[in-house]
Amino acid sequence: MPRRCNNVYHWMRAVMSRYGPAPTTRLVLYAHSLCMHRDGTHCWVGVRRLAAYTGLDKSTVAEHRAAAIAAGWLIGYKRPRGCPSTDLEAALPDHVPLDFPTLSGAAGQPPADRAPLSGSSPRPVRIQPRERPANPDAPSRPPLPFKNGSELSGLAGQAIGRITRSTPKSTDRDLRRWLERDPRVADYRRDLEALVRMAPEDLRFRGYEEAIRLFVDGPQ
Repeated sequence: MPRRCNNVYHWMRAVMSRYGPAPTTRLVLYAHSLCMHRDGTHCWVGVRRLAAYTGLDKSTVAEHRAAAIAAGWLIGYKRPRGCPSTDLEAALPDHVPLDFPTLSGAAGQPPADRAPLSGSSPRPVRIQPRERPANPDAPSRPPLPFKNGSELSGLAGQAIGRITRSTPKSTDRDLRRWLERDPRVADYRRDLEALVRMAPEDLRFRGYEEAIRLFVDGPQ
């Protein structure tokens, strides 16, 4: 005797499994599932609409619906006069085993414990410890244009006593032009050491640190 299935999604998995009916009957049953409640009840759809859903003619739909009822995939109930003539509900034939993967236990009810997604961890997503300290706030000042501390210190050491090919007079003028036009200088105007490290190599000359200090200490 057919058994009621109270979850239309589980019912469709059974229909589409190796226990399911013929291909055309599966298509007709899928069209029925579109007109059911989630618990597999209140399917009052007629063959005309099913034919529009499936692309089959009405006689073919009626034939396969009758075959599905006879096989136990649908249970039909007669309705009182004035109500839709046919009330169909999702069902499972006797040949579908009770231990079917999606139908074991109470069909339509979620399992109490979900199986882990991997053998190494019972949780599918890594959970961050509550005791983990919060990340520090990002600095409001823009970062220096150096990759790491060693590069910064190396460039600072190379700057000491560096002499370029350009004359001190022309280089001092170019250095001042850079200090006036580079937008980063305003952010580090109070940090002389940072400005010394930020100066381009082709603008460094003997005493360029003093020239930067005079620029910083000048009129604001």
